[in-house]
Amino acid sequence: MKKIKAMYIIFLLFPLINLLTGLMTRYGDFPLTIGVIVRISLLVFLVMYVFFLSKSKYKKLTIIYFSILAIFAITYILTKPEYFTLRALYNEANLIFKFMYFPILILGMLNLCDEYGFDTKKWQKIFLIGLIFYIIFILLPVILQSSFNSYVREKYGLVGWFYAANEVGPILLMLYPATFSLLEKHKIWFLIISFISILTILAIATKVATIGLGMVIIIYAILYILFKRKKVINKAFLLIIILIYSILYSPFGDKLYANIEEYNSKNEKQPIVETVPPNTTIQPNPQQPPKPEESFLSQLLSNRDIKVKEMNKEYMEANVVDKLFGIGFYDAEKQEIKIAEMDFFDIFYHYGLIGFLILCFPYLFLLYSLIKSVKSKSYKWNLNLSYAILMFLLILGIGFFAGHIISAPAVSSFLTIYYLYIFFSLKPKITLENK
Repeated sequence: MKKIKAMYIIFLLFPLINLLTGLMTRYGDFPLTIGVIVRISLLVFLVMYVFFLSKSKYKKLTIIYFSILAIFAITYILTKPEYFTLRALYNEANLIFKFMYFPILILGMLNLCDEYGFDTKKWQKIFLIGLIFYIIFILLPVILQSSFNSYVREKYGLVGWFYAANEVGPILLMLYPATFSLLEKHKIWFLIISFISILTILAIATKVATIGLGMVIIIYAILYILFKRKKVINKAFLLIIILIYSILYSPFGDKLYANIEEYNSKNEKQPIVETVPPNTTIQPNPQQPPKPEESFLSQLLSNRDIKVKEMNKEYMEANVVDKLFGIGFYDAEKQEIKIAEMDFFDIFYHYGLIGFLILCFPYLFLLYSLIKSVKSKSYKWNLNLSYAILMFLLILGIGFFAGHIISAPAVSSFLTIYYLYIFFSLKPKITLENK
């Protein structure tokens, strides 16, 4: 029991760890932040636990998977001799850690929870406490006028004392549903926390946070009506829906939309003005045709699709070994990281077909468990399970289009709990109530 309690404590501390990591990143040039140290230590503990202490029925499967991950990581580096420099190895090791953190955490926690149980109520409380922590340390700096901007150059959006808005947004989207546990018996607290949560999420002013919040609410509203078999939704929840759309169509919402549109509009860049002598005729340069306007998709994805096309071209021209083990992240010639910020595309192109299949194994395993449970009818289909599955797919969808989910340990840590909730909800020994 001490091991699972240690996990509760670590996850309770994750928001604080993320806060300290952000401050260390902004105000120092540390080779290792507290976030990296804690998460590496967590993975080492889970690997050691699985190999030497676990009594879970998934132990053998996990050991095989961890061994395959290690062999792949070594082979990946060996197939790229241009990476045999300290800088290149450091960058690649950092990215290997980021992308392998999620599957290792899932399988390690799967063993732990299989042996000691998955306590839904405790995880709900941990998420609720985490949400309140984020709210405090985003809104308090705003009140004290010391908040960082979500977009530093454009100077808009508020992220409190945290670091990356594109990570804080998805984290809040995952933590916010914990308020639904208050919906039936603690309506006043639900309204208060939900109201402040909505303001906080919208204050971040990113497309992911804004659109995601609407989807989180709409999905739950539809499922609530379906599973509760009520023609009228809970009044407190209905009030929150009205509140969200009132804010979005208020002057605040108009400004939010305007800022997002301005940030993502690449066609309104200021032209470069050159100083020329008076009365000089400027001749057009036929070698520099006007830049074509970007498509709606490029604007929506912040040009990520263009980066994917570039990576696809490089991948298609690569040799067989690179097609299997990836073209790698580090550009040795330019000495920079090439990344599209679309998680599944980054995994496929940079780690190749073999790496993609290995890193996607946890999702295939969950899908297999879901299909098996459907056939055997061993699960209790309910509101919470349905919502958890759709939330899991929503967050993965964000990773697919906008990145910073699978490749961001701070975010994927919380997504792991959704995975485990779904997995153990499908087991006959777990009984969950609709809340």
